[in-house]
Amino acid sequence: DIFRLKHLSGGHCLIHMADAAVASYGLLEALQIPRKKFIRLINAIEMGYNSCLYHNKTHAADVLHATHCFLIENDLYKKMPWEDVLALLLGSALHDIGHPGVGNHFLVTIDHPATKRYGRSSILEQYHIEYALRLLEAPGCEILKHMETAKSERVKTLIRLLIMDTDMAVHSKLEQAIKAVAHCHHTTPPLPAQQQDSKEDAVVAPLDPNCQESTILLRAILHAADLSSLCKVWEIHIQWSHAVIAEFCSQGDLESEMGLPVSSHCVRDLSQGRTSQKNFIVNFVIPLYEHCRNAFPSLANLCERSIKQMKSNVSKWEGLGY
Repeated sequence: DIFRLKHLSGGHCLIHMADAAVASYGLLEALQIPRKKFIRLINAIEMGYNSCLYHNKTHAADVLHATHCFLIENDLYKKMPWEDVLALLLGSALHDIGHPGVGNHFLVTIDHPATKRYGRSSILEQYHIEYALRLLEAPGCEILKHMETAKSERVKTLIRLLIMDTDMAVHSKLEQAIKAVAHCHHTTPPLPAQQQDSKEDAVVAPLDPNCQESTILLRAILHAADLSSLCKVWEIHIQWSHAVIAEFCSQGDLESEMGLPVSSHCVRDLSQGRTSQKNFIVNFVIPLYEHCRNAFPSLANLCERSIKQMKSNVSKWEGLGY
C-alpha cells in the first residue's frame, strides 16, 4: 500500500522504495555506485516532483514499486545486465519529474513556450528526459560516472526510450511491437524432443541487451508499471482513480477560466470520470497486459493476476452504476 508507506515515511516513499529495491538486488555493489550518492540522487528526484494531484512523487514511487514487481517475477532481473536494471529503476523514478499537472494537448492549445523547444508532440516526455539527464550529471548525483562509458551511455539511452514510451500517444505503437514479439514466439517451431532440455535441467539464457526483444521487454515493463494503479486492489485503485480524475478536472477548470474548450476527459463530472476510468481499463490496460502475457513468458503469471484484478475492478465500477 503506497499510501501507507507515504504516511509512514513522512512523504518520502520514493526514497525508501528506491533504497529497498536496489538493496534487494545488490545493484549498487554490482555497479560500484556509492549508496550515499544514490540516495542523494533519489532525494533530488523527489524534490523535482511538483505537488500535483496525481503526477507526483507518490505516483513515481508506485510506478517504481510496480517495476520492481516485474523485475523480481521469476527472478527476471537476474537475466538482465545490471545497467538495464538500473535504467528501468531510474526511468520509473524519473518518468514524470517536473510534471505540471496538465497534459500535452493543453500545452499545444495555449502555445506554451515549451512547444518552441520540444515541438508539438510528446512535450512533457521530452521535458522529463531533459530534466532527468541533467539531474544525472548534477554535482553529487552523478552516479553514472562510476560505470564504464558504454554502460553509462546505455543507461541514458534507455532512460530516453523508456520515458518517451510513457506518452499514451505512442501506446498503440508500443503495443504493436509487443504483439510482434508474441507472434514470433507463437510461430517459432518447437525444437525436436531430443534437443529439448528436461524441465529440471533447463537453464534460462540471459537476455541479450543487443536484442530488439530485450529492449521491447524493458519498454513494456515501464509502460505497464506506469498504468499499474488500475491493477491494484480496489481500495488502492479507487484512490488513484479519484486522484487522476481530480487532476484532469483541475486542468478543465483552468481551460474554462482561460476561455478554452474544456477537454472531454477534463469535464468536472465525477460520474463521467469514473466511467472513463472503467473504460480505460477495458480498452487500453487489459489488452496491454494480455499482450505482455503472451509475449513474455517470465511475466505471464504476474500479468494474468493483474488482468484478473482489473476485471474485478471493472465489475466493481459496473456494480456502482458506471
